[in-house]
Amino acid sequence: MLETPLPTLEELRDLEPLVNGDIGAAQDELVRRLRLLLPDWIDAKNEANNWTGSTATPAIIPSDITLAPAVLTDDHIGKILVKVEVETTPEGIGGAFRNHAKVSIFSIDERIQSGQQVRVHWRRAEAIRLCLFPFLSGCVNAGGVRVWRSLVPTTYTLLTGEWAKQYSGTVATFQLIQPPSESY
Repeated sequence: MLETPLPTLEELRDLEPLVNGDIGAAQDELVRRLRLLLPDWIDAKNEANNWTGSTATPAIIPSDITLAPAVLTDDHIGKILVKVEVETTPEGIGGAFRNHAKVSIFSIDERIQSGQQVRVHWRRAEAIRLCLFPFLSGCVNAGGVRVWRSLVPTTYTLLTGEWAKQYSGTVATFQLIQPPSESY
């Protein structure tokens, strides 16, 4: 029996769109879109409702919206963090795959001390969901690349797990689907 031959670099390049979506491009676009929309929306919503002080949804600056680290520190308080976990499944016949990604968007704060903090955390999670709503049926980035086919909101909840032991906040989750595509 003959050894299975190695593919050429050109063959690998041709296979890549069938095997991998570009999850990095999707993460970057989620961060970019939130940076463009979320700070202004939160400011406008606070102003329209005369929310100030402890009743205001905490403002955010664009640079405080970034990718989630593996370990959370006090430096992440007040930030919006985007995390993606990818599951790949076969798509049809012919060896193509599709990425199903669980997107978690965290709003991190200090430990909750009052009921009012819970209210403003919920409003911030709802603002995140609203700002991503226009992109549910797909998104093309500034370079003309389709970075996801669909983005489906699934849950939003108060922060749980390891991070919730020292911090509070919310997490809004979505399912992001990247089909195999020649455009990646």
